[in-house]
Amino acid sequence: MATSSSSVAANMLDILHLTLSALAKLAAETLKDSDRKFNSLETRFPHIILLNWVYGVNPETRSRALVSLWIVEYVDDTECDPWMDFFTGALGGCLSNEHIANAIVRDLADEDTVDRELKNVLGFLSVRHDFTNNVEKNLPFNTLLAAYCLAAMRRQQCRGNRQELGLFLQSVAPWVFRNFYTGLEIRGRQCYAFFDSLCDWIMFSIEDNTTGLDANIMKITDWYLQHIANRAKDSRPKTVALRRASLTAWQAAADAMARHQLEKHPQWSGLVRLWSAIRTKMLPAPPAPVYAPFAPFERCAWRECLCSRHKPAHRMRMCKGCEQAFYCGTRCLERDWEDGSSNGPLRTFSL
Repeated sequence: MATSSSSVAANMLDILHLTLSALAKLAAETLKDSDRKFNSLETRFPHIILLNWVYGVNPETRSRALVSLWIVEYVDDTECDPWMDFFTGALGGCLSNEHIANAIVRDLADEDTVDRELKNVLGFLSVRHDFTNNVEKNLPFNTLLAAYCLAAMRRQQCRGNRQELGLFLQSVAPWVFRNFYTGLEIRGRQCYAFFDSLCDWIMFSIEDNTTGLDANIMKITDWYLQHIANRAKDSRPKTVALRRASLTAWQAAADAMARHQLEKHPQWSGLVRLWSAIRTKMLPAPPAPVYAPFAPFERCAWRECLCSRHKPAHRMRMCKGCEQAFYCGTRCLERDWEDGSSNGPLRTFSL
């Protein structure tokens, strides 16, 4: 359905609200440090580069920021000194929401920008999701989220009729799960990384007694996990380990919610319900394997060692084929004797 230019602009700004607010706060936080020494900005360099790439009006500035993305990653700190003047100079003025919106609208209409820059920038952000926690503790992963949403809308508009935008967050969702240069699905590990960042934010917010989670972030998180669930089960060790780590992170956040009885607080009750529902979208993961401290015989079968009675975290194994018991240390060995000493009779147990 065709829309007027005014309604197109209104829809676009409405859809980009989360992106604008996240990047605007990011810009404000970065500008606070623009006059500090290099070592104060070291962890913020990726953010500064992203700001230059998104907001830069001068093509040379944007191109230089893209190159800097890789320089910051691979060179020593002392070699980055010449770039410091460039960064602080480029961020010398205030960046208003109008300026940001105009820059994004400009990029949406620039098909060359999509194919030339998104592959590198989004690929970098996907792998280096950890640096999104370094700007403001209560704004984790906003840079990653903003980059994905921005890229999704760019690609959708560049491929479609610009007079028939109809852009809403739901219509952008399918593109969020794509590599916008090759058309291949992004890797599951990137989805899990995004989810783990969300868990970090929730744990921090609970302890700090703050909230402010945008509902759209939960929607996108749900889409990410649904995307993982819809894929064929991947049993590779690394993928299984990622699933196990995400389940652990989810459980830690759920336990924190229960411990603080957040379901009784109006500002948290909605998040608690969403958090419970999200669990159903997460693929199961088998427990971590337990490795024996010795080479087993083929005729041997296995059971938990006696240490697990005293220290549940010590999940070593014992051989019940050759009836040998193994302990993780002297203390566990001594505690397994009737009188508490190694001189007493061995406690009987069933094999």
